[in-house]
Amino acid sequence: MKKVSILDTDFISKAHSIRSDENTCLIDRIMELPGYHFCCHNQTKTELARHDSSAPEWLNESIKSGRIEEYTDERLIREMSELYFKLGSSLYTSFLRNACDAFDRKYFEKHYA
Repeated sequence: MKKVSILDTDFISKAHSIRSDENTCLIDRIMELPGYHFCCHNQTKTELARHDSSAPEWLNESIKSGRIEEYTDERLIREMSELYFKLGSSLYTSFLRNACDAFDRKYFEKHYA
């Protein structure tokens, strides 16, 4: 069974800023963990630019090289629909609403209604 790790903005930003020397940062060491498949949402690139000026370049290179797989909302909905048929879109919307509610109860209505 494949182990999947979804990388979010805060984790990448923090792990990218922790360095043992000029060239080695914690996120690079984490990416070396055997048996893991790393992915992130495409919005992570936009959000990361707000946190760390050099991390977006690292993320783009990691996506380009195939070390990290980038997902879009459309791809997530398509893959969920392949698994759950007509429920795919509803499940995705439910997951999105729950995530938004954890952040701010009105965020979903403001940005996705």
